Amino acid sequence: GGSPDDSSHPALRPIPVAGGPVALAAGLGAVWVAGEESGNVIRLEPRSGAALRTIGVGNGPSALAVGEDAVWVANREDGTVSRINPRTNAVSDTIRVGGNPVALVAADGAVWVADARGGALVRIDPRTRRMDRRVEMGSSPAALAVADGSLWGDRAGVPHEPSWRHAHVQHRPVRLLPLHRPRRL
Repeated sequence: GGSPDDSSHPALRPIPVAGGPVALAAGLGAVWVAGEESGNVIRLEPRSGAALRTIGVGNGPSALAVGEDAVWVANREDGTVSRINPRTNAVSDTIRVGGNPVALVAADGAVWVADARGGALVRIDPRTRRMDRRVEMGSSPAALAVADGSLWGDRAGVPHEPSWRHAHVQHRPVRLLPLHRPRRL
């Protein structure tokens, strides 16, 4: 026996990751882990957990998304998003979005970023790799998802202090934006 957090459980095998791991995502043949303290993303082999590459990104990487043929990293401390090319294991682009990016999602031809400081959503076009839209929300979602043609988020209103991850917030998922025009019957 053993509880799910018991490292002696046969199904659980801790994988040491340096740099203050804060986020992970899977896709494009790997597990990707953001190290907030080190400013790195570590590419892990999904079966063994072996570290294959360490990729330097911006300051304070806080969220990851896999989609649109890349790994996207929100760099909270410098207001940027890094695009990692999974074929070269290197940052191919750094996009300045401003504010304090804390969450992102890549799907349906866009990368959406939540800016906690500015209380806004920012859209990046993955083809041009440029910010092409900013939607003022009043408060920033702490998490984002795309489903059935809509951008979904958590309208918790993330506090602006650096310790926002430790604050207690009541999460309320809501449909933030329709991404496509509804079809007429």
